[in-house]
Amino acid sequence: MKLFRWDLGERFAARRGQGWLVVLLVVWLAVGWVAGWRDQAAAIARSVPPAAAPPDPLAPWHNLTAKDIAGLDFQVPDDNGVVAPFAPEDERPDAALTAQLQRLRDLLPAWGPGARGDDLQRARNLLCVAAVADIAEHPAERYIPVAVLAHLRAIFPKDELIRLMAWIALHPDDGTVLGDVSELGVDRRAGNLQLVRDRSYYYAIKCLARLTGRAAP
Repeated sequence: MKLFRWDLGERFAARRGQGWLVVLLVVWLAVGWVAGWRDQAAAIARSVPPAAAPPDPLAPWHNLTAKDIAGLDFQVPDDNGVVAPFAPEDERPDAALTAQLQRLRDLLPAWGPGARGDDLQRARNLLCVAAVADIAEHPAERYIPVAVLAHLRAIFPKDELIRLMAWIALHPDDGTVLGDVSELGVDRRAGNLQLVRDRSYYYAIKCLARLTGRAAP
């Protein structure tokens, strides 16, 4: 309002009391300086790389050593026995079982308990597939562990898989186990979950024997 010329013939330079112009200029200079300072501070902040996030601590099974694995007891039931059977990889089932096994292989990649969550629990859940088939005396019980191991090899690097199997064998009572894997076409259930743990231990050892080149029991 003070800058506005009220009288057409009035000249701004002839006005009295123009000291307020000094205050106005100081304020605008201060505003400009603050704006420039903020831009410079922002540029400096952008030029400083963000601090690296601390690495996630590794799960305990990552720390297993070759000595820990070698100390496991590999004396488990024979592959051709009634408990925890495990067919040789080159043994071929009959046509009816072949179709069932192919369905199992097709369903495994999308099976929730084996596809999502903690790696250790996923591996344990997959061993339960073989364990339940064994306990329920499924017709393909000796071939299902072969399919499970092949799937485990497909989703985990070999070194990690060895440690996962060893950890499960060393801690058979940890985590949870499944008594129902019917979503995979194994249409039989195991009611005794402690028995599932026992069989999962055997299959962990047997998978480990194959992964490390140790002679199968």
